[in-house]
Amino acid sequence: MDKNRVVALSDGVIAIIMTIMVLELKTPISGGWNALLDDKFVLISYVISFTATYYFWTVHHDLFKSFDKIPINSAWINAIYLLTLSFLPFTTSWVGRFLWAVPAELTYSVNFLLITATTLWFEHTIKQDLIHVHQAIPETVLKSSRLLKLTLLLNFICCLITYLWAPTGIIAVAVILTVWIWRSVSSAAHEYSQNK
Repeated sequence: MDKNRVVALSDGVIAIIMTIMVLELKTPISGGWNALLDDKFVLISYVISFTATYYFWTVHHDLFKSFDKIPINSAWINAIYLLTLSFLPFTTSWVGRFLWAVPAELTYSVNFLLITATTLWFEHTIKQDLIHVHQAIPETVLKSSRLLKLTLLLNFICCLITYLWAPTGIIAVAVILTVWIWRSVSSAAHEYSQNK
């Protein structure tokens, strides 16, 4: 399959997901700070989910760098990945409005678990495709794979803990994102200093 078509479709779907998330934000009912504070959990869940979507987009971008043409199995796994990602506006809105509700938190956590699992599945398939055509697996893919495996385990544990204390789900996602961003920025800084 033509890489540009798959990437364009994926970028479009991800852009729509981010747009839907921002459209879920409602203007406060008054002009005071208290009205904004009333929606603090909605805003926090939006920032966390937007940042996560951006991170998953960068991982997605790195995965496609290795190919000129996308094997059909990878294109289908990409569609499943986009499907799991497309639930994020719904789960974000729900958890933002009902932070202390176990069903909302659990659904949000399971959504991240599924996104992470499909990203890992996608990475695994791409690695197999690269091995099949005797291409080297990029270092960024290998590093990302290790981090995503750890994330998958942490997401699973957090899904279980959410039954005991509902906000565990969104807190865990925020902590995991912080680690992802820190790792990404420190890795980029290291590469920059090496290339000077």
